[in-house]
Amino acid sequence: MWLLSKLRPETSINILLPAIITLTGLAVLWILVGRVYAWLFVAAVFLIYSLLSFSVFVRTRSAGYLVASLFQLFGFLWIGGAKEGLLYVSDQLLLLGKFGALLFGGWLQILLLTRKMKWRGREILELAALPVEDVTNGFTERPRPVGKVTFSREDVTELARFASKNLIAMPYIEPDRIVLATATMAQSFRHLYPWRRDYSRDTWVSFGSDGQVSVNISQDDYAKYRQSLSFDQLCASLGNLFLEFLEMYRRGEGLQIIDRMNTLRINPYT
Repeated sequence: MWLLSKLRPETSINILLPAIITLTGLAVLWILVGRVYAWLFVAAVFLIYSLLSFSVFVRTRSAGYLVASLFQLFGFLWIGGAKEGLLYVSDQLLLLGKFGALLFGGWLQILLLTRKMKWRGREILELAALPVEDVTNGFTERPRPVGKVTFSREDVTELARFASKNLIAMPYIEPDRIVLATATMAQSFRHLYPWRRDYSRDTWVSFGSDGQVSVNISQDDYAKYRQSLSFDQLCASLGNLFLEFLEMYRRGEGLQIIDRMNTLRINPYT
């Protein structure tokens, strides 16, 4: 199905940025202050990444981020303890660091390749565009009401937990509505580590306490389409997609939601 994609190709360079920054810092510090402090910097980065990944696990309950946190923690022990003069660790602890880093690092790669740690923003955009053929108008910078339907707040809350755990969308629970904001791998950082949680210009679907469903598609996400699709139809399709997800989840078909996105075969690193 990916050959018929309505989305423009997207580079996966963003997921490599932490590694690029770390390796750049290693090289610069090695030249300026020597090997010991360069590796101490890398060890510190691994520890910081571990804490950040654990905070994401606490917020999303996505098991992949727990695996990432453990890989980074054991990597910290391995890198910090392997270089003389950095950290004092016993041989047993150093061996544990090596074994843990290799074990959880391999596990992490499997999770990435099988899309279990993939943010599903591109899949959502693709599924929303599939029924849209009209290209008569373009982007409009305001949310669109999809309609008024019957659902309970409890049902939407359960869907929000499922969406968060499976990285389909980041939920924002508000007094009068529940908002599900979609994200790609690159976009997920501003939802996970925000200085202020302003999702208003992102792509989202909201379920109001009065039964009103509204949709917003960001300008950046709209620009990912190969054609200027009808914005009204695209918003309606996105809203209907999440209503369909809600109904499927009510029926206990959560795995079918994931399978439906996996069949698109979109790059697991985007």
